[in-house]
Amino acid sequence: MLRKITRTTMGLVAAAVGAAAATAIAGDNLVNTGPIDPATWVRGPLYQGPATPIIWNQAKLDRMAAGTQWALGTQSTFSLSGYCATATKTAAGIDYPATWTEMQHSSTDWSQGWAMWSQACAYVPVSAPGISTPGSHVPGSRLSTLLKRDIQKALDGGAMQLVIPTVDSVEEAQDIIDLVYFPPIGHRTYGPGQYQTMYANVPGGYRQTFNDNINIVFMIETILGSQAVNNIGANGHVDGLFGATSDLGNFSGFVSGDADYEKLIRNAYDAPHAHGERACSAFGFRGRVANPAFPAPLGGFAYQFDCYQN
Repeated sequence: MLRKITRTTMGLVAAAVGAAAATAIAGDNLVNTGPIDPATWVRGPLYQGPATPIIWNQAKLDRMAAGTQWALGTQSTFSLSGYCATATKTAAGIDYPATWTEMQHSSTDWSQGWAMWSQACAYVPVSAPGISTPGSHVPGSRLSTLLKRDIQKALDGGAMQLVIPTVDSVEEAQDIIDLVYFPPIGHRTYGPGQYQTMYANVPGGYRQTFNDNINIVFMIETILGSQAVNNIGANGHVDGLFGATSDLGNFSGFVSGDADYEKLIRNAYDAPHAHGERACSAFGFRGRVANPAFPAPLGGFAYQFDCYQN
């Protein structure tokens, strides 16, 4: 008898709970009433970005300012004092809003990268949102791979400037965008990281304003990349395209000074300008003029790159 009463009671309780849950759902003004579908899902207000972008990343402000030349100071080894010297680098006529912490061709690991970025010298905020501030800067990195792990480690460590090597196709560019940006643009997951301490006081909140402040430069290094560069630049979430001076020679078999090389570097220069982005290259290409002897339209062309590695 006890067993029958127990089962009956359990059944009544379960029915009551189910009815209460159904009532709660019906009374909660469910926004997404149809089948669960990412393509049609209407997002709720959690972490909703501001209607007018709040820009607190100096690298992004430099990217948005026409005619501004900026460079990324390169840090290739683990050194706390060396990083501070790189992060605070200055030069006449050019801004240094972020670093190029080298992860691709160096022995630096992520624990060392995070240690360098955790220093007070690594992040100097702008004076006010949207105000370009000389001396303001954020950590940045050239990644070692395009794996989710490396992208997530860079962002969780506090990087707000990413340089992505060897981007060869529109599909690859979109995959990277998906990994970098938070929803609804991308698929970056939200978890703990050093960024929470570094950017605890940014105006508008880090999560809410991240998508408007991250600055991304794609490197064009191969024949495939050069072929696809215009379509890569058409992605609205790219800030700059970098004509890689050494690897364009490595993949093409020509060197700077050859007309065929000029064809490749010019392509990487024209594409970002066609889409309102920044054309980037090595600092040695600043003010470069192509050989007048090259066939038109390559000959004698005066380059005006916007951003550099230095």
